[in-house]
Amino acid sequence: MKYLPIIICALALCLGEAYAAEQTDTDKKVPVAWGKNCAPCHGGNGKATTTIGRKMKAADLTSEKIQKKYKDKPEEIVKLISEGLIKDKKVIMKPLKDKLEEEDMKELAKYLQELGKKKDEK
Repeated sequence: MKYLPIIICALALCLGEAYAAEQTDTDKKVPVAWGKNCAPCHGGNGKATTTIGRKMKAADLTSEKIQKKYKDKPEEIVKLISEGLIKDKKVIMKPLKDKLEEEDMKELAKYLQELGKKKDEK
């Protein structure tokens, strides 16, 4: 019985390693792409509470308004990510078509839709 905690820890470590090995490249790329391209303005949680996000008046991607607007429209999210956002000849969001592959943009679109679900769970 005195070895039970050690056995449990070893099993947990093995299961964690197995899960990490099963993750696809896409699973690993999305957080990196989000962190590099989206989080500076929208933040890690999508709420746009970063200094840059507040200054640029970036959208809270978890808001009901944004989530409703793009609920079943991942292709519109991909287009927005790809082409960026320009209002009154001012670049609000830079286009990422030269930085990200189409598949990465699709995965980011899914991630954005998941942000609203996470907000609802809390």
